[in-house]
Amino acid sequence: MSFPVLLISAWNDSGGGFLHRLFDGHPECFVYPFELQLGTESLRDGFDGWFRAKYRWPDLPPDSSEISADDLFARFIDDEVKGYLRSREASKFRRFDLDLPVDEWRARFRELLPATGRSREAVIAAYVEGLFGAWHNRRRSGRERLYVGHCPVIVVDADRILADCPDARLIHVVRRPTSGFVDFRRRVPEMEIGSYCRKWALVNLLGFYFAQKYPARVATVRLDCLLEQRAATLRRLCDWLGLAYGREMELPTWNGAPLAELPPFGGVPVASIEHEQECERSLSAEERATIEAETGSVMRLYG
Repeated sequence: MSFPVLLISAWNDSGGGFLHRLFDGHPECFVYPFELQLGTESLRDGFDGWFRAKYRWPDLPPDSSEISADDLFARFIDDEVKGYLRSREASKFRRFDLDLPVDEWRARFRELLPATGRSREAVIAAYVEGLFGAWHNRRRSGRERLYVGHCPVIVVDADRILADCPDARLIHVVRRPTSGFVDFRRRVPEMEIGSYCRKWALVNLLGFYFAQKYPARVATVRLDCLLEQRAATLRRLCDWLGLAYGREMELPTWNGAPLAELPPFGGVPVASIEHEQECERSLSAEERATIEAETGSVMRLYG
């Protein structure tokens, strides 16, 4: 049986976490509690200097039948969830009550793994489904049928994901590099503007390319559309996914509880048009010119 999963991708500080929190309210979705970081430390494909391994599709053999279940479980970096479970007080999510005994999660993973023919899809499905089976205080509707996770830049691996998981879908969120750079620089003051722009351009070019190549399985959405036309944009995404639309999606939540603020979910501190405009105004003319020169051709693909 195929694994029905929706992966939400975005370049850093671009709104992927915001969209993830909007899907949290959907009664037909199993929504991962924090980022879904399926990457493995063994991945070496030339991109490891640009994108951290935890944000990539996992490096697993085509058939993992000879690898122990505990070894496979440990290979997924997933440091937002696993870090919380190791030491809640050290986690940026410590104020969120995630009742998830890691030993029970690992045991459910073992139970869900097939004895033979352990494809990448089967291993990933057992890992994700196992979490929901062990999450004691998860708000349930009884109608969940689609697993949803946010993993920054995962669109880089879209070809591999779609080949491994026939029922996988991806939504890639795009934010203007001008406002995005301002928020990114707040978190990482040493970020050089040219490096930021080149990575923004590559990730969003791939998002556009894969949406053109696989229109039934990859979609893009602009953050400004989510802010200005939220209901219409979410309705379009639900139609594309075959989900019923409900107004409960229009506000970000965690485990069904409204969020008073977006941090620590993603790098967009305030999801509003006013914040976008404030970021734009804070740029110097030189910075604006550099961003246009480095990203303009990709920006125009998205209108």
